[in-house]
Amino acid sequence: MAGIILKNLTKIYPGGNKAVDDISLEIANGEFVVFVGPSGCGKSTTLRMIAGLEECTSGDIFIGGEHMNGVEPKDRDVALVFQSYALYRHMTVYDNLAFTLRMKKVNKKEIDSRVRQIAEMLEIDHLLSRKPSALSGGESQRVALGRALVRKRKVYLFDEPLSNLDAKLRSSMRAKLIRLHEELGATFVYVTHDQTEAMTMGDRIVVMNKGRIMQCDPPQKIYSHPENMFTAGFIGTPQINFIDGTIPPDDRPVKLAVRPESLLLNCESEDCIYLGSGKVELVELLGANMNVHIDLGKTSVVLITEADPGIARGEVFHVSVRPEDVLVFDSQTGLVMEARSYAAV
Repeated sequence: MAGIILKNLTKIYPGGNKAVDDISLEIANGEFVVFVGPSGCGKSTTLRMIAGLEECTSGDIFIGGEHMNGVEPKDRDVALVFQSYALYRHMTVYDNLAFTLRMKKVNKKEIDSRVRQIAEMLEIDHLLSRKPSALSGGESQRVALGRALVRKRKVYLFDEPLSNLDAKLRSSMRAKLIRLHEELGATFVYVTHDQTEAMTMGDRIVVMNKGRIMQCDPPQKIYSHPENMFTAGFIGTPQINFIDGTIPPDDRPVKLAVRPESLLLNCESEDCIYLGSGKVELVELLGANMNVHIDLGKTSVVLITEADPGIARGEVFHVSVRPEDVLVFDSQTGLVMEARSYAAV
């Protein structure tokens, strides 16, 4: 059992900067949880407190049911992979991967088996005889990742480990980490600012902002049912469209939120809600689809549609949406709300 429990965890740095603000979270044994949020939101600080590299100002950390406050990092049975890697420059890749196993007196046959298994999975098996000076940045990052994975731990903590890789290799590595998680059955906690990594890798996503947890749910629920405007605006590319609206009959101000793929051009159906008309400002062709930026006067919106040569800069379109595709947020609290009737303004 190696689940993680955070209870009222807070981190305040000298000078009063509150990096993590009273968060509580339970991560199940074997779960893959991804922390995502903007720079400075507290996600990496939370990870470092779990690892024992940062002391918490208050609150409690439990790993596998054991209270970890004050326990040294080496005694927590966790492996940590950083964004920045530090390899032993005088050792080959093989020796870098084998180093921690040798320190633990693992027999040579098992060391060789585990090193070669991890190297093959990370596609660095052809680099085993090289030294770090002969590696690219992406190769060095994968060696650092392998060095953490080669020793079996109950908990693996990842702090943006794929940030130095190119887009194609990041995609490949995401798939490999998911498969590795399934094979190990260990608890994975992964920190990233990349929405694609968060949406494709995690069993659950923890969205953070200003040291607080904004929402913690499976990826599809985070995307389809955000609990607040921050989560709705942070998750999704292109970003969700926010449009000023009101709730009759008292004209209470609200924010209407619509995903780009849900906006419609020149909809003639009676159930469509008319949002406004405007000129196309920009068209971004993305192969089979295109992002279309339209100026509605009071606001601009972005929609995703199939590639169409008839949609060009300067053309005018009516923009609408179906009622079931609209999220309504309280303008003051930023929280999602139920609204049976509303209108764009």
